[in-house]
Parts: sequence; structure tokens; C-alpha cells
Amino acid sequence: MHVFVLVHGFQGNSFDMRLFKNTLSVVYPESLFLSSMANEDNTEGDISDMGRNLAREVKNFIIEWCPANSLGRFFSKTFLFFFIFIIIFWGKS
Repeated sequence: MHVFVLVHGFQGNSFDMRLFKNTLSVVYPESLFLSSMANEDNTEGDISDMGRNLAREVKNFIIEWCPANSLGRFFSKTFLFFFIFIIIFWGKS
């Protein structure tokens, strides 16, 4: 199973990612897609805060949509831990 996290750019929104999502869903029909909405209201905010918002949204998505007994969920949570660590560490530099 693949999980694609699509994140819009500066002053964008989740609808900006529709074309990518539709194209990827044809190639990977069994995949899950998250079009991030965490930072839509404030795309000019602090990069550390936006990173934490995105990490929280990804974590909640994985908990909600990935099978509980899946090895993939284990790896997703492990990746998410390192992703959050990098965001926090990067934000302190």
C-alpha cells in the first residue's frame, strides 16, 4: 500500500493538488491520498509551526486510514517520528 501526502505551496490550497492526485490514482489505484489542508489558512506562517501542523495531520490520517495490524502502519509511524524530529530540530536552528 502506498500513502501519498500532497502538500500545496505558498498561498495555495488542497484543490491545487487535484490533478496530481487524479493522475497518481490511475497509476496506483489501491493507494491512499491525503491532500493537506493543515496550513491553508496561513501559508505565510512560521515554517516550524506549519511543519508541526502537517506532521499532526499526517499522523491523524495514518491512524484513521491505515489498518491497525499492518506492518505498513508500523513503518509509517516510525517515519512520522523521524519526520516530526526533523521538523522540530530544523525549527530550532
